[in-house]
Amino acid sequence: MRNIIDSELYQKAVKEVSEKAQISIDYEYEDIIAKYDNNRLIAAELDENDIVELLQSDYSMIVEYAIAKLSKFRDPKIDEEYPKGEEPDPDEEEMEIFGGYGVNFLIMYMMEFYFLKYNPTELLSYLKTVRIPHAQKYEKELKEVYSKSLK
Repeated sequence: MRNIIDSELYQKAVKEVSEKAQISIDYEYEDIIAKYDNNRLIAAELDENDIVELLQSDYSMIVEYAIAKLSKFRDPKIDEEYPKGEEPDPDEEEMEIFGGYGVNFLIMYMMEFYFLKYNPTELLSYLKTVRIPHAQKYEKELKEVYSKSLK
């Protein structure tokens, strides 16, 4: 997996997506995360070469899909209720810290993209295999994101 993560094309794609979607990236890629990603590749019945070829052949579409997905699933601010007089200071609310997306996020997105474009009938099975909660709802949302990214 490190070969993909460290490749010039992958780094270019991550940079382009992060700039256009205005997200921060955590570039540390630990072995445990690489193992997790590899298990997802196995579940998708793909290998690293498949991911590299996918990125080479569908670069622009993958970038657009990733941006559309990030836009769709951007964390909305959670509206919390506080007892009267215990509301947080507005300045404190702005201090929420998010470490950024892991540099591997695009690999996961590319696996979804692969199923959406080349094997949509197996997407739900893949999502269930990798234990995505509410897989049917998520599949529907991914298909909507994919459709919008093609426009």
